[in-house]
Amino acid sequence: MLNSEFINKIKSIPTHIGVFQINVKSIEFEAWEAGRDIITFSHYGEILNDTTFLITKQVNNDSGKSYSENLTYRFRQFSPKPDSTNTFIK
Repeated sequence: MLNSEFINKIKSIPTHIGVFQINVKSIEFEAWEAGRDIITFSHYGEILNDTTFLITKQVNNDSGKSYSENLTYRFRQFSPKPDSTNTFIK
């Protein structure tokens, strides 16, 4: 992490940056993901409680291919909070 060239490269690629929508008990978010190319994926799931949600479907927005998922995310307290500003979404 002390390599400034590596840090600058990471800052120039919009990996895992996106937008989300909450509708009662459902969650949907679209984010850029980098591999060989930078493309967006849409993720769909269910909010289980105040700290946990389950992603059940992922769609590659470039190819249209859909994938079944079973990914559980749990929020944990963290300080300091990450900066919510970025140069990719305005």
